[in-house]
Amino acid sequence: MEAKIVVNGVEMDKFTYGIKDLDERFSSALRPGTTILIAGYPGAGKTTASASLCYKNALLGHPCIYLSFNEHKDKFLLQMKSFGMNFKELENKGLFRYIKLPIVPKKESISEFINMVSDLVMKYKPKVLAIDGITPMIEVLKEPGTARSFLQTVLYDIPRIMNGIVVLVADLPFGEQHIGLGGIEFVADIVFIMRYFVASSRIIRMLEIRKLRGAPINVAEIPYRLTEGEGIKVFLPILPESVKPPMTKKSYYFGLKTLDNAIAPIYPGHSILIIYPPHARSVVLSVAPIIKLMINNDLRGVIFSCRYSNLELKQYVKGLFNMLGLSGDLVEKYFLGFYGFNPSAMSFQELFFRMDSIIDEHKPDIVITHGYEIIHKLVELSGSGLDRLFLLMYNRMLMMRSKGIIVFRLISNISDDLFKALSLLSEIVIKIDYDVEGNMVKPRYLVWRTGREPVLVDPVEIYREFIR
Repeated sequence: MEAKIVVNGVEMDKFTYGIKDLDERFSSALRPGTTILIAGYPGAGKTTASASLCYKNALLGHPCIYLSFNEHKDKFLLQMKSFGMNFKELENKGLFRYIKLPIVPKKESISEFINMVSDLVMKYKPKVLAIDGITPMIEVLKEPGTARSFLQTVLYDIPRIMNGIVVLVADLPFGEQHIGLGGIEFVADIVFIMRYFVASSRIIRMLEIRKLRGAPINVAEIPYRLTEGEGIKVFLPILPESVKPPMTKKSYYFGLKTLDNAIAPIYPGHSILIIYPPHARSVVLSVAPIIKLMINNDLRGVIFSCRYSNLELKQYVKGLFNMLGLSGDLVEKYFLGFYGFNPSAMSFQELFFRMDSIIDEHKPDIVITHGYEIIHKLVELSGSGLDRLFLLMYNRMLMMRSKGIIVFRLISNISDDLFKALSLLSEIVIKIDYDVEGNMVKPRYLVWRTGREPVLVDPVEIYREFIR
């Protein structure tokens, strides 16, 4: 049964981009009669994006015809199955049809192509029509009369006859900004540009939303990834106006009088920065308050590190439990997972994507991140954009707040810029420092919370409270 929606009292077919986050933000642009242009660099994932749109709409009951100038059917089916799309099953149900086309070499072939498409639409009555690989027609379409004929038929007439969606897929040469397909990008209702670039041997992918007729464009570029078993996943920035403040109906306390007086209560959605000198990274001083908060309020957590492996993380936390007089068996109760990443082996967008998938899987109350300073340094050295990194971290803060997750960031203080940037993203900051008095080295906390004056706290007193 085909999916329906009601718009202004009128019932019409409901379509999907094939990507959940785009549906949630830009669904108003996707209506019957819409033409979508997906253009991008070779290997950017254009076919995966168009196939996902076709597949997800077929699952909604909208039959799809996929025309391709590029790949043979068997190769297409195999590749898309690796991304979690079983087109063979849809084909058996009569919801999908794949047709491999010959390359269009001359002007006369354009008319034949248009007639063939029109006949297919009339015969099979699809709701989604995808035409993958229209780039070979570029030279032919440069002739004004031919271009007008193609634009009129494929971009205007066919979508309206179908009362559905037409998707065009085109290659964009590296470095080019405009597609140059006889004005198609200016006439299409929706235009997506898929690009990628390499920074320090890591691929960074960006989806540019160039046009959305019928919906406001409130974000220009969206990081995305190609994921085996999932297809395309985007990291869509959260609109600040849609994020509620930290959820004050619940409140948590450390159960440590000195620290509670300084910064408690902690609310779901709070971001807390714990920053320490790079030459004195005390596990007890930085992690013990988090453990106390979890135990005192029966909260569950996940920990990520850009420095240590999964096993090392678990061993460190178990050792800390023992140092604090707690049973190591409690680690399994309060920690849902330990995850180590090598940020030099992937883009920071990919790193955050993986973290988000783990968070969605475990649904923790608390997320602990360790070693972001390594990402910062790698981005700084590669020149790949500290501004992009900050924007991603800002959006992650909004996302965690919207989910009511408490976030602790454990950071080595390697630069004032990093400290200032992360302080901006935090409601609470705990800065660990050391004083030297004769032969004695004494730690101290400088803590502050939004709306309060900063105060000095003695961590030794906190430790004593912990083990009492």
